[in-house]
Amino acid sequence: SAPWKYVLSAFIQKKRSTEKKIKIVSAGCATGEEPYTLCIMLDDLLPDILSCALDIIACDINKDFLKIARAGEYSERKLRLVDPETREKYFTRKSKNLYEIKDNLTGRVKLKHFNITARDYSPITEGDRIDLLLCRNVLIYFDMDTIKRTINKFHKTITDDGYLMLGYSETL
Repeated sequence: SAPWKYVLSAFIQKKRSTEKKIKIVSAGCATGEEPYTLCIMLDDLLPDILSCALDIIACDINKDFLKIARAGEYSERKLRLVDPETREKYFTRKSKNLYEIKDNLTGRVKLKHFNITARDYSPITEGDRIDLLLCRNVLIYFDMDTIKRTINKFHKTITDDGYLMLGYSETL
């Protein structure tokens, strides 16, 4: 994860020095692991992250997944690869096998019900272009025409110096 941390840190530092506002979207966020992991990484990399205007929007089409993400509760199994220090810092144990992500993280992520194949992206862009769009292991479920349309929409919504991060199993 060191290269990912380096890229993320360099990207955020550059954006903060020029734009003062950063918009990140996690498309197809499912039960919230990705956007909350992103919050943890940003907090670890940039302790003063709250001093910049940072928007993290996480969206999914599945309302049941979004309920789980809003609750921010994860089983011991889901956290099996999380080191003890991170677990202690960012999670509260609710029971023997259940942890809850701390409020300071859940408050940073805006969870939205949204279909990334929709015609209008304004519910997730809120008028601003996206600096970093994470769409990992989502496009694999679409046919080629839908992938092309979706990627074209992504291209139009990402800033000129922004990034699109896809899952390793997705190809264009």
